[in-house]
Amino acid sequence: MESFNRGENMRYYVTVMGFKAKDKDRIMKVCREIYERDKTFVWAVNPSKFDKYDYVLRIKSEDLDTAHKRGLLLTRKYLEDLNLSYWVVK
Repeated sequence: MESFNRGENMRYYVTVMGFKAKDKDRIMKVCREIYERDKTFVWAVNPSKFDKYDYVLRIKSEDLDTAHKRGLLLTRKYLEDLNLSYWVVK
């Protein structure tokens, strides 16, 4: 999997989604399945620095539109019952 390290000239968008520890295995399984179909779906799960969440999922995208589509895909299709939200950063 690609790195999230930013090179000098690299610009990309990151979809960020916070979640609880009890949902980690399920979220990682969904992300692995998406990655198998779409190798541009570069993602990582890390411990959260926010008190509200145990972990954050980060998904790398080349443009803002793709970043939002990926956030919506997860929150409204694959993980709708978890009631997650997402935000996008550049």
